[in-house]
Amino acid sequence: MYTAKSDNEFVFPVERRHGDVVFWTIDRIRKMTGIEDFSFHSIRHTVSTYIAAWSDISLAKEILGHTDIKTTIGYTHPRMNEQKKVVKKMANYFLGSDSK
Repeated sequence: MYTAKSDNEFVFPVERRHGDVVFWTIDRIRKMTGIEDFSFHSIRHTVSTYIAAWSDISLAKEILGHTDIKTTIGYTHPRMNEQKKVVKKMANYFLGSDSK
């Protein structure tokens, strides 16, 4: 299993660090997109969902560093690909086979 390790306690080591850099970045994204309820947690949920969709839930648990699988399940939508297929089938059924 691949495990990336940082040389310090930060996930993303950078030379110049300010404690509010994540806050400022999220605030800028909110202003640019107009999405008021966007947060760092939104990013974490999205990334977690993709990891679970591209692997299995136990591997996602390891990658995300969770000790309990319940935490991973709470952050992910582990069957995202299957959900997309079902929704596409429904769209094709109700709208015709030309829908995407």
